[in-house]
Amino acid sequence: MPSQWVVSPMEFVPTLHDSVKKVTEEVAIEIFAGVIHRTPYFTGNLRASWRIREGSEDLSTTTTGSALVPIGPPSIPKTLGKLPRYPTVYITNAIPYADVVENGSPKNPAAYMVKLTLESLRNT
Repeated sequence: MPSQWVVSPMEFVPTLHDSVKKVTEEVAIEIFAGVIHRTPYFTGNLRASWRIREGSEDLSTTTTGSALVPIGPPSIPKTLGKLPRYPTVYITNAIPYADVVENGSPKNPAAYMVKLTLESLRNT
């Protein structure tokens, strides 16, 4: 005789939704912290321009740093606030030279702050 469910599998759906939100938030914050940590700085503007937001891109930048007074990194949030059932989290940096720092150029070696962060997560 086949087993019967004592509890309907549908009762687990809210728990599944909560788990997806929690893991998405944890991974996004870990990536955000990793790219900040790996971003080289001279004025600090590139590092300070990392943004994290749910639902849409934040393309604002910070350009108040200088070689004499570099600006510090952005703060790393503990949570992203109220998230929808299946959140989409954007981690962005709108500084025009961010891609050159990430991938390098003929005169500058690549920093690979995004690539190395994602690779470090794959290895855990």
